[in-house]
Amino acid sequence: MAPANVSDIAVLPALHLPEDSFGLGDRNYWSPELRDKLLEANIRLYAPFRTKTKDPSPKTSHIISKLRWLIETVQGQLAERYGIKQTKARDLWHLQNRILRKVLGHTVAVWLCRSFGHPPLQFAALLAA
Repeated sequence: MAPANVSDIAVLPALHLPEDSFGLGDRNYWSPELRDKLLEANIRLYAPFRTKTKDPSPKTSHIISKLRWLIETVQGQLAERYGIKQTKARDLWHLQNRILRKVLGHTVAVWLCRSFGHPPLQFAALLAA
């Protein structure tokens, strides 16, 4: 937890991220100083250039942005369609299994979309088919 008036870049090093990990950030996380500081701890942070119009490598920024879009879309579907935020359980075993069932259900829906020739994350197309 951090105060709302503190920037994301200032809070990130305090999260004590595990070594040999990597993360994807949005344009707010672009900072050569932060990237170098995290790299000392063997943590790689990938973020698009801060301003799109002056980007020295727009292809790399586009790939990072597409990956973030995909991750955020799946997180949104798990939160909204599958209610993963409100997974209530008596103990850790039940919590793990409920989350596992929700992720499995999402995976099956992606597989069905692909089987029927629909875009993988457009579940509404399954109901129309």
